[in-house]
This record gives sequence, structure tokens and C-alpha cells, in this order.
Amino acid sequence: MLSFHLMDGRIRVLESFWERKNLKIKNSFILEIKEEWWSRGSENKISQVLKEGLEKNNIKEKDLYVTMETKEFCPRLMEFPKIPLKELRENILDELEELISFREETMGLSFSVIYQDKEKIRTLVLTYPKSIIDLWKNISHELNLRLKYIEFSSLSSLRGLAYENYDFSKNICVIFVGYDVSDVYLFNKGRLFGIYNMSIGASDFSFYENIAVNTSFLSYVDEIRTYLSTFPFELEEIIVVGEGEESIPILNHIGDAFSDFPVSLNKNLWIPSIGVSIDPQRFILIPHLNLLPEEIALKREDLLKSLLAGILALIIVLSANFYLNLQLNGIRREKLFLKQTLNQRRGELEELRKIVQERISVNEGLKTWIENLNYNKILSPPYFLKDLSKITPVNVWLSDLEISEDNKIFLQGYSLDSEGVADFLISLSYSNVFKDVNLQNSNLIEIGNRMVQNFRILAVIK
Repeated sequence: MLSFHLMDGRIRVLESFWERKNLKIKNSFILEIKEEWWSRGSENKISQVLKEGLEKNNIKEKDLYVTMETKEFCPRLMEFPKIPLKELRENILDELEELISFREETMGLSFSVIYQDKEKIRTLVLTYPKSIIDLWKNISHELNLRLKYIEFSSLSSLRGLAYENYDFSKNICVIFVGYDVSDVYLFNKGRLFGIYNMSIGASDFSFYENIAVNTSFLSYVDEIRTYLSTFPFELEEIIVVGEGEESIPILNHIGDAFSDFPVSLNKNLWIPSIGVSIDPQRFILIPHLNLLPEEIALKREDLLKSLLAGILALIIVLSANFYLNLQLNGIRREKLFLKQTLNQRRGELEELRKIVQERISVNEGLKTWIENLNYNKILSPPYFLKDLSKITPVNVWLSDLEISEDNKIFLQGYSLDSEGVADFLISLSYSNVFKDVNLQNSNLIEIGNRMVQNFRILAVIK
């Protein structure tokens, strides 16, 4: 099988196969792709680099498995009262629309049930831009590859750690340090207890010389400790894993910062590539979440049923053919009558066309008038503040708002947790009012004996 691990424009390519119970590496290499090609959606240029790399390394495998992680991926755990699985997706959508103004036109949703009993059902949910999936579908088509699986890197890393014999049946914490983001997983005796997505990764610390005393890193460590404090069980081990060379120093400093716990540092940068290559059924304690829509494969029994149904249909068709021939003469006579009637109705149809064309012209004028009216609404302060309040999550409040003459807006406020900040960033990015949304800073502060997330966001009004 063939796996691609995308990270900061670079792609780690791994060709592997199974020999009994062991995964054997046949080929591995890294391809450098310009970062701006991803942001611009330059599929042809990306495909060309991949094609040349695969040909140069004589890759013959056609089944493709992709793992990646960006700030636009938002994993979370959601819990509902016990409901039929066919109703679960609608309940998740309703919840997401309240939290992050989820829009199915541009955003995709994947989920996996991780636990259920008689009273409740718990799911791992991931939202992501559909454009990312479409990009990989087009690239795999250009390369003549069969795209089988797309997963986010931290989840692939969990499966890679399980393959390396880390014990997930204990009370453990896994800290995944990605290039752009970090994910914290808490497991209670083999069951996923919590997942926390942090919009900060190794790239955010790459410019600092002494990371250990840097205020941003200390705030990063404090936030992880806050998540650990929500775990009501005795923690037996912390496992720290990264996805690129930039993460290695961060792993070392995290190990020092949590020296009061048993800490294991895994510096195998191919862990995500290995994890996505493994069948999820091999490690049932690790959730699996394929971002591709599931395709229904025909089984042998289904093919046999289809064949029998085809034979039966053929018998019915032949039997009905005799009857249809008897009706043919009557149909011909009716056709002649309808043709005569059609000639009479053509004049009426022409008049109707004129009326429809006039109404289309009126509707176009109304459409232009409504668009102008909506544009003026967006620019007026009352409507602007009303729209801003609609996309602000319930656990986020703003303390300051500044708008400059060049349409830049600075939003400063507080959130009860980091997920609130991530939800607010996603809502702003997908709104009709803002663009170029960026988080300038985020740190934990104490307000009323409670730690809250202070943030400052810069955006541009469209």
C-alpha cells in the first residue's frame, strides 16, 4: 500500500506491505512541494511533482492512503442521549450549527461512534473544508491512484503508536505536536475519554532560541496541564509524538516540563505514515475516521442476487413483449391524434414564452435591487454587530473591537476554553463579512479564580 503524509508542503511517501503480522517498508522518501501551491490549489503542479517522484522511486502501488492535519480540521467529542444511528448525523449537524455556524455547502463532516450504552452514545466528530478532499480526489485521479482513505495525522499517530506496542489499555495521555496544531488525547483503560485540539504547533516556536523560558511555550504547557486536570483518573503515562523535524526540540522540552509524570518521547517521524497504512480493525481501541464518503462494495452474494434478478427481469420483458405488440397499433393512432393537438398548442406556447420572458426581466431587476439592499445592510453598524453576535460561540465574549480605515478589524476577548477560540476562528473564516482571519495571540489568564483563554484576532472586512 502507498501512504502520503502531508506536512508544511512536504509529503512523506511510504510504500509498504504486510508479511504475516509485520508491516514491511518497501520504499520511503520525502518530496518537497511549494507551500503556495497548496493554498492556490495548483493541482497540476502538485501532481507533476508527485508523478516524477513516484516514477523516480519506481512506485507501483495504486491504493493510496493520505494523512494530514491543518488548523482547518476541528476534532471534538460529542455525546447524545441514546438514539438510532440513522438519526445521529442530523443531531450532530444541529449541534454544530449552534457551536460554529456549520455550513454543509463548504464544510464536510465525518464521525465515528466510540462508545454507546442503553442511555447515551459518544462520538468522535471532525469538521473540515470540502475543498481539501476535492483537491486530493483530483490529485489521485491525475496520478491514476485509487484514493482509499484520508485521516488526520494525530489519529494516524495513535494507530502507529499502538503498532509499536504502546499500551492503550492503561490510563494514558498522548500529546501530538504537529507543524500547525497540537492534539491532546486522554484514554481511560482503552476508551477515549477526551480530545483537545490546540491551534498552536511546532512552527509557532521555531523562531525562539530558548523555548523552555518562552512565555508562549509556558502558556502552551499550562494549557495542556489544564486538560490533564480534567482527567479524574490516575495518569500512568504521557506519550509525546511529533510529525516533523521542527517538533523534536518541542518534544524534549515537553518531556522536561512534565517530568513529574512517566513520560515517553517517540521521535519516529514516520509514525503517522505507518499508522494510516494499518487497517483500523487491527487496533480496535483506536478510533478510525475516514474523511472520504464510504463506498458500498458488492459481495459475491450480492452479485449472485443481481444475476438472478436480471434473468427474472429478462423473462418478464419477453412475456410483456407480446402484449406490447398488441397495443402498438392503438399507440400509433393515439400518436397521430397527439400530433394534431400539438400543432394547435404551438401558438399558445409562443404567447406563454413571451409572458415568461417578461417576468424573468422583472425578477432580474428585483434581484439586483435586493443585492444592493443586502450590501448596504452589511455595511451599516447595527447589521454588522448583529451578524457578528450570530457567529460568536456561547462560551466566547468580546472585550474590545477596533476597525481601521483600511477595513481591518481587531477583536479582543475571552473564552472559557481553547475550543471556543478555535470555533470563533472557524465561524469568522466562513462568514460572509470577514476574510484573512488570523489569531495574533492567545494565552491563559486568571479571572475570578478561573483560568480563561485571552485572545486577539485580526481580520479584514470584505
